[in-house]
Amino acid sequence: MTLRFEKWEGLGNDYLLVDRMDFGDRDPKTWTVRWSDRNFGVGSDGLILVGADPLSMHIFNADGSEGEMCGNGIRAVAAQYARRKGGLWSGVVGTKSGERQCEVLGLGEAGEDMVTVNMGGATIAVPPAGLTTPFPGVQVDVGNPHYVAFVPDSEAVMLEEIGPKIENAPVFPDRINVQIATVQDDQSIRLRTWERGSGITKACGTGACAVAAAYFAQGTPGRDTVKLELDGGCLDITRRGDELWMTGPARCVYTGVVPD
Repeated sequence: MTLRFEKWEGLGNDYLLVDRMDFGDRDPKTWTVRWSDRNFGVGSDGLILVGADPLSMHIFNADGSEGEMCGNGIRAVAAQYARRKGGLWSGVVGTKSGERQCEVLGLGEAGEDMVTVNMGGATIAVPPAGLTTPFPGVQVDVGNPHYVAFVPDSEAVMLEEIGPKIENAPVFPDRINVQIATVQDDQSIRLRTWERGSGITKACGTGACAVAAAYFAQGTPGRDTVKLELDGGCLDITRRGDELWMTGPARCVYTGVVPD
């Protein structure tokens, strides 16, 4: 038996999208670990099971662990649905963090589609006592947890060393994503990300929202939109009241089948 998939990416953050009905009773955790491997599998940051009626997504990280939400992944799900419907689309995608309003703004001729998503609100808190890091930060929840730290030069941070230490710190029993950011002269933000269960990735949509929320909380009069520059490209995050709206691309890389 074989299973059909589509590989999608948003700013280089790539996922294997599979129809939930086609996936059947396969073990998603084992399947994800096997086929996310970049040497012995297809290669991805994880698996997204896509449900229909109503449209929904269920995400698994590359190590097989479940995730609550994925900003780059939800853009892919919305764009895939729009293309199958044959045009632009606006509607709701269900996630473990709740429903998210999406709007596909354009279907690109080269396959790159622009999507905006209401990512909801953010909760900012002081990290638990006992956390040891080389720089101070805040804990931000945008449907999934993030540790956000602003530093003078994010490029100088050894993310491959401090990322797993913070992710797996005992004070975070469910682990946590790590975002290292630098505010640039033009007030755009350079962001590097360590995702729990996947490691360093090209981009993280929820991480961009978490960083934007922490930035807005510092007090930026007259600024309701900020550009996040990630390794894989840029996202625009706009504050509308208490909600964060994320706009960025999604692209189908290829389709294929894998054996059981």
